Amino acid sequence: MAEARQLYIGNSLFRKRERKRWTWISPNSKHRSEIDYILVDKRRILHDVSVVTPFNTGSDHRLVRARVVIDGKREKIALYLASKGKRVRVYNEAKLLEAIMQEDWCQGDDIDDDYNSLIGKMKECLRKAKGVCPREKKGRISEETTKLLEKRKNMKRTIEDHLEYSILSRVIRQQLKKDFEAYRMEKLLKAAEEKKSLKKCKRDMVLYRSEVTALKNTDGIPVNEKSEMEKFAKTSTPSSLSLPEMSSRYHHSNRKKTCHLSLSVRLKEPSAR
Repeated sequence: MAEARQLYIGNSLFRKRERKRWTWISPNSKHRSEIDYILVDKRRILHDVSVVTPFNTGSDHRLVRARVVIDGKREKIALYLASKGKRVRVYNEAKLLEAIMQEDWCQGDDIDDDYNSLIGKMKECLRKAKGVCPREKKGRISEETTKLLEKRKNMKRTIEDHLEYSILSRVIRQQLKKDFEAYRMEKLLKAAEEKKSLKKCKRDMVLYRSEVTALKNTDGIPVNEKSEMEKFAKTSTPSSLSLPEMSSRYHHSNRKKTCHLSLSVRLKEPSAR
C-alpha cells in the first residue's frame, strides 16, 4: 500500500534493537508487535524514527517519535525543479486500443511472473499511446484587444473616419491597460500559488530596462568594467554627482543596425566658500 502511494515507511529505514521496535503489546503481555508506523513522501527529511520507552500513553501502544529536518533552501530548489517543465500527459485512445490488441495476454503457471508480465505490458501500452498536451501560451494582450488592433490597422485615416479612428484608439488604450493589469495579477497569483519568488516574477514582467554601461571617473576616463563602476559608485557621494550625459553612437553594417548607449557621470568640484 505504501509503495503504491509512493510513501516510505520510516520505521524500516533505521536499525534499532528488538526491544525498541515494538509499538503494541497484547493484554496478557505475551505478544508484542510493531504495528504503528511513520509514513513520509520525502525520505531526505526523515533523520530518525524511534520508540519513546519511558513515556506512558495510558494504552497498549507506545509512543513513536520521528525526527524531521527540513532544509528550506533545499526544499525550495526541489519545488522549483519539480514544477519546472511539468506538462500534462494525454493518451491517444486509438493508439492505446491498438497496443492492447497487439500484446499477448496469455497467462502462465507462475502467478508472480504473470503479475510482473501484466504490469510490464500495461506500461508498454501506455508508453505507446502517451503524448504531451501542448502548452497554451497566453500573451499580455487579449483576443478582443487584438481584434480591435487589427480593425484599426485596416482602417483608412480619412477625414470622414477621423472621429471613429480617435474613439477606437481611445478604446484600445483602455483595453491595453486592463489587459496588462490582468496579466500582471494573473502572473503574481500563479507565482504565489506555486510558492515562487514574487520579486523575480515582477522583474520578469518588466517591458524594458535601462542599464548604465559606462561611467567617467574623476580623470574623465570612461570605465566599462562592472567591478570598477561599482567601486566608483560606492566611493562617490550622491551630492557630488552631476546629471548623466546621454551620448549615442551608431554603427552601420550590411545586415543590421546596432545602437550603443553610454552614460557619463561627472563629479562636481566643490564650490569655494
